[in-house]
Amino acid sequence: MTWDAILFDLDGTLWDATHVTAKIWPGVLANHPEIHRTVDLDTVQGYMGRTNEELAEILFPELPYEKGYALMMEACEMENLLLSREGGKIFDTVPETLEALAKDYPLGIISNCQAGYIEAFLSYHGFGPLFRDHICTGDTHKEKWENIRILADRQGYKNPVYVGDTLWDARAAEKAGIDFLWASYGFGEVPDSLHNGKLHLLSDIFDYIKR
Repeated sequence: MTWDAILFDLDGTLWDATHVTAKIWPGVLANHPEIHRTVDLDTVQGYMGRTNEELAEILFPELPYEKGYALMMEACEMENLLLSREGGKIFDTVPETLEALAKDYPLGIISNCQAGYIEAFLSYHGFGPLFRDHICTGDTHKEKWENIRILADRQGYKNPVYVGDTLWDARAAEKAGIDFLWASYGFGEVPDSLHNGKLHLLSDIFDYIKR
């Protein structure tokens, strides 16, 4: 494929930080004994790819939206702090693949996460120098497809590819008008009609670059 940049989702594509996310929720909910809700690892993994705005309504439907969103932001602040200290689980072949790709392509990250989350990933794991740009829903409060276009336009990319693991990632790439590679080792399922290639490991991307 002839691409001029490679853009990545984060959760389920480059790392798995769900164990850290699940770890902070008991402490958050302990501050709010009036809320009778459990957020465990299965819950976190089941809703990967959603925005914090969506999660406020999904996890806390009984609460006014403003209070549910405030809870999400409280959790996000603790999550960013813990991730900056512990990092997440980097998927197999990610470090060496990013190192190799960065020699020939500008790399970027577009995620539905909160502000500060991508920075924690880049800082803890030392990937900062490999990425030219990044953007997230927490920065812009826009949908992922819009953020793909914002990043591509400000960097002047004409034909980037987006790599992600969920149906929402595939639809965002489609709406943004760019190719999509499915990281099948992540959290989601994507039908063949919505991707331009299936990756069992991130390093499989080189098979598509050569074609």
